[in-house]
Amino acid sequence: GRGRCAELLATLSKGRVRTLLSIAGEWRILEKSARYADWLRGASYDVVLYKGLMEALGYPSNKEPFVILGERMPLDALRREATSHLSGVSHYHIQSVLMHLSGLFPGEAASDRDEETVGFFRFMKSIWQDFAERSSYFPMDPGEWNLRVRPLNAPLRRIAAASLQIYRHKDQSPFLKMVHIFRELSETDTRFAPEYDRFRRELRVKDRSCRETDIRKRYMRALGQLYGLFRCGEDKYWSYRYDLGGKKLSRPVSLLGENRIREIVVNVAIPMLLLHFRQSDKEYESTLYLLYNFLPKLQENSVTRLMRHRLFGKEGRKAPIESAVAQQGLHQIFKDYCTKDKGGCIDCNFQENLNKWLEHARRKKS
Repeated sequence: GRGRCAELLATLSKGRVRTLLSIAGEWRILEKSARYADWLRGASYDVVLYKGLMEALGYPSNKEPFVILGERMPLDALRREATSHLSGVSHYHIQSVLMHLSGLFPGEAASDRDEETVGFFRFMKSIWQDFAERSSYFPMDPGEWNLRVRPLNAPLRRIAAASLQIYRHKDQSPFLKMVHIFRELSETDTRFAPEYDRFRRELRVKDRSCRETDIRKRYMRALGQLYGLFRCGEDKYWSYRYDLGGKKLSRPVSLLGENRIREIVVNVAIPMLLLHFRQSDKEYESTLYLLYNFLPKLQENSVTRLMRHRLFGKEGRKAPIESAVAQQGLHQIFKDYCTKDKGGCIDCNFQENLNKWLEHARRKKS
């Protein structure tokens, strides 16, 4: 229901609410970046990106098993598999290995399968048998997976998406591609980097000058390039099926929808870039925060819907939640306060901390 903090939040201007959610949203990527820093110990950025991608592909119900699968079959081993065949190599070599290691690919083909599925099954089995003869990897327990998900999010379809991603970047570092996109953006106009606070305020101005519009176009173009890095393309089998042997669709259905791709950029790419620039090129950090503030709003989920009502009550639909940063702010407030308070707001100290923040802002202004 409506939280105790809603009454205080109702007294704030939309600008103050935007600032609050922006600060919370920026804190969220700092936490994610710190988590990736732990993963980076003894690993490369590409390995951490692979692990983060696998976790994102498992969202919301299979994050842990996807991470386990990524750890069981390391990126370097998959890349070797993708480049070790002299001829006929494709993303299906990666796909077969991952699907069999997941424990979800059946041991035998059902007798009622259509001709295409039977051929696909035999092809995948032949790849796996060749791999199994020269390796010592053991499949996961199928019981580790949650199969009660929407057909579009079925684990085998998501594994198919992962195989396309890994094969696409088998010869070049996808992380360095991300860095290149960002450096190209930053170096296009040196006026961008040192002026984060001013530009962030300008983002809220409806009547922008031509220069501001040009800046927006440059950043949106960079975002488009980042999204493009995670588009996986079409799979001749899985783009037309929800399940192995399922009814063939008349039109292809994306293995990764645009919203999932944007979620990956928000939750994986941006925190990883922040980690990299904090460790090597701090001068780019402010520009990265600006790029983060350009991210358009994502599709609503259970947390954002809950927090809209909890923080703003009946006015939730009118709340200034206009960007991915603001949505991430809702997630962070939920994580820091709502998940820890089992008493239904009784023991929550968000309102107390909010009052302290407002008092600090008033003193700073005076």
